Amino acid sequence: MQAATSSVSGSLSCPSGQVVWVYVTTEYSAQATFYSGTARRTTDGGGYTHAYNYGTRTANWRVESDGNILTVSDYCGPNAMRAQ
Repeated sequence: MQAATSSVSGSLSCPSGQVVWVYVTTEYSAQATFYSGTARRTTDGGGYTHAYNYGTRTANWRVESDGNILTVSDYCGPNAMRAQ
């Protein structure tokens, strides 16, 4: 089991027709901020899980939280409406 952290990064390439999603679980309902290059998106607090659709087939992603990030996963999925 890995120790909790407040920043995680990675990269992912998806097949045609799919885009990069990153899903995190934070401690104490903390906000999460997703970064891609100079763009960033901060989620609302009040939830333990946060997902973000990067909207591209490839992404060098980074996520930070003001609380501990307990789990993080990146995956390829449909380009559905962006999750908050």
